[in-house]
Amino acid sequence: MIDHVISTANNLAQEIGCRLIIVDSEPDSVACYQRNGFQALPTPKDAGTIKMYLDLWRPHTKCKRCGNIYPSTVIARKIEGEGKFIMKCPKCGNTSEYTTKDYYFN
Repeated sequence: MIDHVISTANNLAQEIGCRLIIVDSEPDSVACYQRNGFQALPTPKDAGTIKMYLDLWRPHTKCKRCGNIYPSTVIARKIEGEGKFIMKCPKCGNTSEYTTKDYYFN
C-alpha cells in the first residue's frame, strides 16, 4: 500500500509539482513508515497520532539486501559503466551497484 501511495505521489510530482507526502501515523506504525523513508515531525505528546513526511524531491534508494529505503548518497562511481554507482545502506552496510533507474523516487 505504501509503495502504491509513493508511486502515485511521485507521478503527480512530475506532472503537477507535488513535493511531500504527509501522514498521521499511529504510534505502532512509525517504524513501518520510517523503513519507507518517512521522517517524523514534531508532534505534541498528547496527540493520538504522529505526523510524518516524505520529501519526494530527494532521491532515495531501496537496499537490495534488507529493503531499507535511504537517501541516495554515492560512495563511488564505476568508471567502466556509464551511469553506474556504488551506494552503501546505512542500516545493514550492504554496498550495491545502482543506476539512476534504481532510484526509489525522485
